[in-house]
Amino acid sequence: MRPLSEREEDELRNDADAPDMAKSIQYLDDGKMLFHGAMYEYDYVFNPETSQTDVFTEVQSAIASAMDGFRVCIFAYGQTGSGKTYTMEGPRVDRGVNFRALEEMFNLAAADGNVDYDFNVSVLEVYNETVCDLLVRGSGGTDLAIRKNKDEVFVEGLTECVVENATDVEELMQLASR
Repeated sequence: MRPLSEREEDELRNDADAPDMAKSIQYLDDGKMLFHGAMYEYDYVFNPETSQTDVFTEVQSAIASAMDGFRVCIFAYGQTGSGKTYTMEGPRVDRGVNFRALEEMFNLAAADGNVDYDFNVSVLEVYNETVCDLLVRGSGGTDLAIRKNKDEVFVEGLTECVVENATDVEELMQLASR
């Protein structure tokens, strides 16, 4: 859950019927959270004061595993406004998990003199059961098919772009956002 914006904090202060956030969301320990009376358990719960650096530190070992050839997915799921974009992308002055992971991958690749790495990027969105290629301009990348063969699951026709560094990836992410 992302920190409240200034606007949201102002709205809560000015709304007499707003729930008391200190009572509505309680962090019981590292793996449990009470949310409006319902108990949730997680591998780890980040409180609103947790920094982007701390969040990345929790997933950093997954980046090294990916570089060792393991399949890795860092996945954000939640309702609109819950903080997925903030956690994954973050503002330019305090990058989120995605951009920190990319920097880490390119740094690890540069430091490894024994292996040559090739990096390819694709960007897709799953929305209302429709898979969209976000690197295709216009409407050509909508409703793509997910396929499975003996070795992998893939999206047929998904655009892949070769990248050399994190700046290349960020440019593709900007294209995908448009």
